[in-house]
Amino acid sequence: MELTGVRLVLNELDIEGLLSPGAAGDEYDLEAVRIAEALKGLPALEVTEDRVADIIEDVWSAIFGPFFPEDLLARQHAFHLAARRILRPRRTAIN
Repeated sequence: MELTGVRLVLNELDIEGLLSPGAAGDEYDLEAVRIAEALKGLPALEVTEDRVADIIEDVWSAIFGPFFPEDLLARQHAFHLAARRILRPRRTAIN
């Protein structure tokens, strides 16, 4: 998925809860860039939900961490949900 799609998913999920209290709309841009770059470098066979969730966790830990194990565990559902949405095939309009 391209950068705009990754950014959209991260903003929709707002994993850290920063956007709802009024953080800037570009709050997750750095994370989106790093995730999109990592995805571009993955061989097709490695593009799985678990692998994408691992990438998201690595990026999240580098930017927002370090986390205690229980804090990472609390975010696992969100990381996997983001991975599923990032991997979801894009719908095309039927003309």
